[in-house]
Amino acid sequence: MKVVVIGGRGMLGRAVLDACQRDGWEVAGYDLPELDITKMDGREVEQADWVVNCAAYTQVDKAETEPTKAFEVNACGAGRVARMCQERGIRHLYVSTDYVFDGEKHEPLDEDDQTGPVNLYGYSKLIGEKLVRLECPDTLIVRTQSLFGKFGVNFVEAILKQVTTGKKELSVVDDQYSCPTYVVHLAKAMVKLMLLGEGEIVHVSAEGGMSWYEFAKLILKEAGRDVVVNPLKSFDGRPVKAERPAYSVLSKARYKVITGEGMPTVVEGLREYLETR
Repeated sequence: MKVVVIGGRGMLGRAVLDACQRDGWEVAGYDLPELDITKMDGREVEQADWVVNCAAYTQVDKAETEPTKAFEVNACGAGRVARMCQERGIRHLYVSTDYVFDGEKHEPLDEDDQTGPVNLYGYSKLIGEKLVRLECPDTLIVRTQSLFGKFGVNFVEAILKQVTTGKKELSVVDDQYSCPTYVVHLAKAMVKLMLLGEGEIVHVSAEGGMSWYEFAKLILKEAGRDVVVNPLKSFDGRPVKAERPAYSVLSKARYKVITGEGMPTVVEGLREYLETR
């Protein structure tokens, strides 16, 4: 099996390349500047069995003032990749996000739940989902959330950096719930779905929803740091350009049915990451 990973130098892209290599697949990773999905002509994906599109504009707040850039990559560029796969008979995986939801349900979200982004980043990813399905109907869309891992900016490192610079007390948002997910576990799950030939929308994230406040306390506990963490509301006088969904915990029920197994927990992912960082 030959797999091409677009966005191959990003946090998730690198994890996907490693997961594919461990399964003995032939892999190739591309990223900016050698490959721009808004301009690519398809030569890079020739002869591939699968193309995994991990390329994305992920700056949630900045997307509010740079919507054109967000939509060029997350929607138009994603559609371009899907069309090239369809024309060449190549299987295609598009990585999407929990931010396609409005966060009002307050119970784990299924793949068929009503979408309704509350920010432009989420809207660009939702349009991306629709375009890739239009261009390549059997695209596997993996919605995930709150990623952490090596080779990228992430919440775990942000918390630990504040502590190592001397902070004895932190304030963290306690009214936004998600499932912080280790990219290595996500990448392994994506490979399983590819092996099974899936072609639908599947939610894949860690088991165990929690607030960012709860996750921050867990990080410090597992890292052996004695630091006070205070709960903070999303709009406690702080300027926030982009609204976030209050509750975007993804249900993994479909993933369990497809693969016959569940995802590792948030705690398991965090411990593994801390051991290898």
